[in-house]
Amino acid sequence: MNMTYVLIHDAFDWINTMSQAVMALTTVIMGVLAYKTYLESPNQKDVSDEPNTSVKGDDYHLMEDVVFNTSKQTTTLKVTNLGLECHLDDWRAKKGGLQWIISKEDCKRVLENNMYSVNPGSRALSGRFNIGRKRNWLYSKRLFPEPDYLKGVLKELLTNAADQNTN
Repeated sequence: MNMTYVLIHDAFDWINTMSQAVMALTTVIMGVLAYKTYLESPNQKDVSDEPNTSVKGDDYHLMEDVVFNTSKQTTTLKVTNLGLECHLDDWRAKKGGLQWIISKEDCKRVLENNMYSVNPGSRALSGRFNIGRKRNWLYSKRLFPEPDYLKGVLKELLTNAADQNTN
């Protein structure tokens, strides 16, 4: 009977050790999978990183650019025959569409008087920009990590809007 007890006790010890090893291995595998999932980018609506441009001969003209982008909103500045337009794409009904237009003449005035600015502010994900009387519009720091980069884009859009030929 003593021999049977030892064999059963050894079997239980072996099972207990194997169970602990399996649990430890499972924990390691789950940790690795969780870390890999953490490193993956979340699935997002496909928004092109390339701005819309127009090329005439050797000239490159920026015609539109997304300046603000979240899962619920996208703000795009577009050069049109009317001037510079701001369009908002919003997931909520009746909240999106054309927000404002700066005429070609006003685009020229804004450029001449340097009436456009970018303020990164203290928020981590967004800052604000002004173009003439259009003030405190949000921009995404993910798209424009440096305020001067957005200021250059605004200048180029204003220049192209001011120079846009009427057809």
